[in-house]
Amino acid sequence: MLSSEQIEARSKDDPHSDAPPEMASSEQILSVRAPNATVVGVCCLAARDEGDEVAGMMLSHLFIRAGYDAHAIVLGSHRDMLDEVEEQSCGILYISALPPFGISTIRRLYKRARIRFPKCRIGIGLWAYDGDAEAMRTLLRMEDADLIVTTMADAIVQIQQFTEVATRAR
Repeated sequence: MLSSEQIEARSKDDPHSDAPPEMASSEQILSVRAPNATVVGVCCLAARDEGDEVAGMMLSHLFIRAGYDAHAIVLGSHRDMLDEVEEQSCGILYISALPPFGISTIRRLYKRARIRFPKCRIGIGLWAYDGDAEAMRTLLRMEDADLIVTTMADAIVQIQQFTEVATRAR
């Protein structure tokens, strides 16, 4: 698992960063998290493969840049990944999935996470999905409190709402 510090250090050490110079400050890139908000851990899990893991790492990095305590969980068995979530004391989970979507795999991981962490908010990132979100929610058997996002920008916008709810649940 990569810690917030490791991800941040990697981005600073990368001389080939595509970010324009005026975007160097995390405050300029993302200013979503309120400075006085309670810190709630965010964990990003891959639904099934390395592509999903890389997308989860990217999302975790964006959350870190926005001021959140985010962790990219290393791809493994569902049990191992959820054990890592428990160790990190995450209050918010994002399951990351790139097309083609393995619906049964996503549903199984979501169900296991929902049972093991009933107080956590869960977002499922179906990156680049352009279908009917409500139909997908039904297929995945998602609870009303959880949501689907299709872009990382949507996830960044929704993290503030998740953080407020997770803080109240503590």
